[in-house]
Amino acid sequence: MLPPLASSPWLVAARAEALALELLRADPANNRLLRLVVSTACVLGDPARAREFHARLSPRDRTEMTVRCARYGIELPPE
Repeated sequence: MLPPLASSPWLVAARAEALALELLRADPANNRLLRLVVSTACVLGDPARAREFHARLSPRDRTEMTVRCARYGIELPPE
C-alpha cells in the first residue's frame, strides 16, 4: 500500500519551499530560509532555482549546500 499523498517527501519539500519563498519576501536576507529554498530546489530537481538562491548565501553556506545538492545530482559552484 502506498503512503498518503500528504506524506510524500516531494510534496512536503514543495510546501516547505513555497512557505520559505513567501517568508523571504519579508526577510530577503534570512540565511536559514535561503538554505531551505536551495535544499528543497535540489530535492525537487530544480537546478535553476537552486543556483539563483545559492548565489545569495554566505560563502560557508554555499559550500555546505553545494555538497548537499550534489547528493541529488545538482552541481553548484562551491563559492
